[in-house]
Amino acid sequence: MSETIKYFSESEGKLVDPETMNEEHVRNAFKKLLKEKYSYKVNISKDILVTEDQRLKFLDFHNKLKDTVDYISECYDIQLSQVTMLSELLHHLHSSLKFVPQKNDDATGSAYWKDFVLSEDELAWKYDVD
Repeated sequence: MSETIKYFSESEGKLVDPETMNEEHVRNAFKKLLKEKYSYKVNISKDILVTEDQRLKFLDFHNKLKDTVDYISECYDIQLSQVTMLSELLHHLHSSLKFVPQKNDDATGSAYWKDFVLSEDELAWKYDVD
C-alpha cells in the first residue's frame, strides 16, 4: 500500500492532500522545492569594493548589452562582434564580482557548464595557483 504524500500549506497552517491542491498550493510547493534544492549556502559577510574604473566598465557593457538586446529584438539576428562583447561582459562580471564555477560531481575539477556561484560558496571550485 503506497503512502500519500501531503503538502503543508503555510498560509493555511495545515496539510493539503495533493489530489485537492489548487494552483496556489502547487506554485508554493514548487517554489519551496526550488529553494531547498537550488539555494546556495554562503556566508556573505564581506563587501566587494567596486572601483570607479569597474563601474565605468560595467556602464559601458550595460549600454552595449542594451544595444545588443535592442538589435536582436528588432532584427532577429546577432552579429559576431556582439557575441564577443557578451563574452567579455561575462568575463568581466565573474572576475570583478568573484563568481566561480561549481565543483564537478567528484570534486576533481570545475563544472563550468553549471551555474556559477560565489567564490565563498561550499559548492565553489577552488583551484590552486602555484
